[in-house]
Amino acid sequence: MHALHASARLSEKYLQKQKARCNTLTLHKRQQQLTDDRQTIQLSIDELNKQQNEHTSQKHAWELEAGELRLQRNQLKERFLEDYNINIEVQKPITSGEEGTDSDVEQEIEGLRRKINNIGAVNMEALEELTDLEDRFEGLSTRFKDIQQSKTNLEKIIESIDADSRRLFVETLDQIRLNFQTLYRKAFGGGQADILLEEGVDVLEAGVEITASQPGKAAINLSLLSGGEKARLAFALMLVKPCNLLVLDEPTNHLDIPSKEMLENAIRNYEGAALIVSHDRYFVSRVANRIVELRDGQLFLYRGDYNYFLDKKSEEQALLDEQFALAAKEAKRLANRDRQR
Repeated sequence: MHALHASARLSEKYLQKQKARCNTLTLHKRQQQLTDDRQTIQLSIDELNKQQNEHTSQKHAWELEAGELRLQRNQLKERFLEDYNINIEVQKPITSGEEGTDSDVEQEIEGLRRKINNIGAVNMEALEELTDLEDRFEGLSTRFKDIQQSKTNLEKIIESIDADSRRLFVETLDQIRLNFQTLYRKAFGGGQADILLEEGVDVLEAGVEITASQPGKAAINLSLLSGGEKARLAFALMLVKPCNLLVLDEPTNHLDIPSKEMLENAIRNYEGAALIVSHDRYFVSRVANRIVELRDGQLFLYRGDYNYFLDKKSEEQALLDEQFALAAKEAKRLANRDRQR
């Protein structure tokens, strides 16, 4: 009985062992399946994470692109507003009924491009240049007004100067006519001469005509006068001019005797100073009261007439001769003394 009972228990234990082994195998299979499922799920999670990262990168790229598009949109909006005065935000959207074909849109775009090309490059600094030009125009306008006012004032001054010049010219001409007539009668021993202005012309622009007639002769043209007569007339005109200094270089050359006499009388009666360069000793002796001699590159002044100059020259020459004789005598004495030694 005990052996049967033990065998039954052993069989029961064996069955339990077999059952436990089966359960263990089942659990191992379940564990392996769970492990495989876990790996599959992990792979799916990794794939999902990868896709999420890709989507995140794509989203970031789209956000960047959207930011660039918004920036371009704002730039285009500002450009349209500044260049063409068009606010694209308030433009009426195109409805489906208003949409044209692609060719119509392309033609319109091409037409707009041609218009823009015809307009040329847009100067972005045009407004600043316009402001500068307006300021410059205002400044130039002010200067132009000032110049016009100055021109008006100058014209008034010129009119006043012309009026005074005409008055002074006429007064001076009258005085010159009187002096010329007096000198002419002295130069020619009589006769008539006058200085006339061209008629019907402004006195400041009129020509001057000189008429002359010698004693006992009719008035003739100046071109018909002889050389000596022309010279006397020229001297008379020269002496009429109001001046303090008269410079004459060899004035008696090619003059006849009456012309020389006229010149001598005119110079003696001349109120100013006359500086004369001449080799005519007879002429110089009659008119000069101061003699300046150029000798050995130096100027020597003699305060007297020509005769005084000759006397002083004789005295100087006598003194030089005396000094030369004394020098020669002293040289002879020294030579004799050397020979005696």
